[in-house]
Amino acid sequence: MQLQQVNPSLNVSTAAPEVCAGSTLSITSTPGGTSPFTYIWSGPNGYTSSTQNISRANATVTMSGTYTVTVTDNKGCSGTSSVNATVNPSLNVSTTAPEVCVGSTLSITSTPSGGTSPYTYSWSGPNGYTSSTQNISRANATVTMSGTYSVTVTDNKGCSGTSSVSATVNPNPTVQVGSNSPVCVEGNLNLTSTPSSGTPAFTYSWIGPNGYTANIQNPVRTNVNASMAGTYNLTVTDSKGCFVTGSTNVVVTPKPVSGIDGPNTTCAKEPVLFIVSPPAGLGATYSWTFQGGTPPTGSGTSVTSQWNTPGTYLITLVVYKDGCASTYTKTIIITQEVFSIAGPDKDICQGGLTVLNGQGPSGGNFSWTVVSGDPTSIDGEQHHRISMFHHCLQRFIN
Repeated sequence: MQLQQVNPSLNVSTAAPEVCAGSTLSITSTPGGTSPFTYIWSGPNGYTSSTQNISRANATVTMSGTYTVTVTDNKGCSGTSSVNATVNPSLNVSTTAPEVCVGSTLSITSTPSGGTSPYTYSWSGPNGYTSSTQNISRANATVTMSGTYSVTVTDNKGCSGTSSVSATVNPNPTVQVGSNSPVCVEGNLNLTSTPSSGTPAFTYSWIGPNGYTANIQNPVRTNVNASMAGTYNLTVTDSKGCFVTGSTNVVVTPKPVSGIDGPNTTCAKEPVLFIVSPPAGLGATYSWTFQGGTPPTGSGTSVTSQWNTPGTYLITLVVYKDGCASTYTKTIIITQEVFSIAGPDKDICQGGLTVLNGQGPSGGNFSWTVVSGDPTSIDGEQHHRISMFHHCLQRFIN
């Protein structure tokens, strides 16, 4: 009888740990039996291999499925084993960080897609910043919070994705707000603003008393009145939407109230008195100008000037008080100086008559007056002084 050797059966074990897309899919086989061995693998989508172990780089989800290996030993004995390989989908992460202004809240968001929830998050940022939340919210943002923020998101299968975003915290503008206050009634109010810091260009929004608005940097209000006094608020906004506010208080000062009291006409070479009426009150000063007069200027509440040539002249009074000025004018007519002659002295008898022959300009009006002696009669031996008047000048006789 011939004896026949029976070889032991060949056992094969296989293993395929789950992996993430993009990593390496490794599938191993461990045979029993008598080496050397040969291997024949088959897998998803027509995959084949003749190596003991499979290593598929840059794994994709389509590589998932059943892998089967048949191992044959040196005695021709064979064994088969199958294993299910899983390539988990890759994890994608998107991040956003809108620009913000100093003092507001810096919000950075992360949005994972793919992978298998739940997720864990690991953030890193400027100046050693870390966080383990999905989204970042940093109140009272400062410029030093600007920079790159990176997040690594890991899913329930251990697959991870990374994303980075640049966050910008823009500085707020600053502004100096002013005016030429105090302003006199009927003057010009100049509102001024000087922005700095921030990001040009700037826009301006003024709000003031009685609904006043303006949208230019330095508005001017003309013909000022008392209703324009008060607080003017300004908002300056830069090109990044960051803004600052400022204000200035405006005082409107009334102009002094006064006037000129004096004659409308007088004779040449006669001094003329002019008086402030009414006075403008405590602290007021007065400046006079006399066109063609002597003296040509003066100061105070009462002044005197005279004119030597006939004509029409302008008197100007400027009143100053609390930084404001009011101007008043008056005209005066100067008439020609008149020379009249009463005639030579005469002696007459008591009860007698005489004719006084005065001389003066043609068309003049004459008035005789007894200056000394009895004005009703000339009796006895008396001396009378009689004067003749003609508007501007008088000439006496004895």
